Amino acid sequence: MTNAPRDAQIRAFCAYVFNNYICSTARYPPRLWAKCVASVSRTTNACESMHSKLNGMFYHSHPHIFLLIDALLEIQERAYSKMLSVTITKQFKRSRDKEIFIQRTIDDFEEGKITSIEYVKILSRKFLPNKRK
Repeated sequence: MTNAPRDAQIRAFCAYVFNNYICSTARYPPRLWAKCVASVSRTTNACESMHSKLNGMFYHSHPHIFLLIDALLEIQERAYSKMLSVTITKQFKRSRDKEIFIQRTIDDFEEGKITSIEYVKILSRKFLPNKRK
């Protein structure tokens, strides 16, 4: 709480998040929504991942029905390709190195070598938005 903001409304919001999502007696404790894995996937929720991909395919909030159908067909084709190539999966060195780093950080946290604040700071740097060239 030494890093907590001084604003009353922000403190109330932080307390709400802590009481409902973070503490062990929370209504939605982390064991329900968070998983401690070294995967570089941005989400472990298949529905959230699908929605994110679909959302990224449009420029408008209400696309024409034919554009939606084309996007869904494209997602289906990608899914079929992935299913067919599952035995030939090749992980790029950068992704593999990232997962190793994340797993080491998780191990350090679980062994008590770093605090939860340090854990979040270290891992948040690994999930910055990708810069396209």
